Amino acid sequence: MSDNHINKYLSMKTLKRKINMEPLMNQSLHICGCCKRELPHEAFYTNKRTGTLDNYCKECRKANTRKRRDLRRCTSFENKPVSYPVITEVKDPALRMLLILHARQVVAESISRKQEKEKLNTLEAVCRIF
Repeated sequence: MSDNHINKYLSMKTLKRKINMEPLMNQSLHICGCCKRELPHEAFYTNKRTGTLDNYCKECRKANTRKRRDLRRCTSFENKPVSYPVITEVKDPALRMLLILHARQVVAESISRKQEKEKLNTLEAVCRIF
C-alpha cells in the first residue's frame, strides 16, 4: 500500500468515528436511574475522570447523599449503647474490683503485644541493613 492509500484509509476511519459519535453527542436528554425522568444533560453530574454522566440526576443524587449521611449520623459512636459496664458505676465493691483487675490485665497484655511487635520491627530493620 502506498502512503496515499494509507492516509485515505485513516481519514475514512476517522470520518466513520465522527459520524458514529455525532448521535451520541447530539442527545440532549438522559434518563435518571432513580426517578426515571428524562432530563437534559445539565441535570446530571459529570464524572471528571471518565467524562460520563451520573446515573442519578442532581436532585436524586443530593437526596440520596443526604439520606445516607443522616443514616450514618444516627448510627454514630455517640448514639450507640454502651456494651460494657462502666466500672465506676458498679455498686458492688467485689465486682468492681474484679472488673478493675481484668481491665489492668487487658491493658498489660496489650502493652506487651505492642512491645513484642516493636522488637520484631526493629529486628527486621536491622536484618535488612545487613
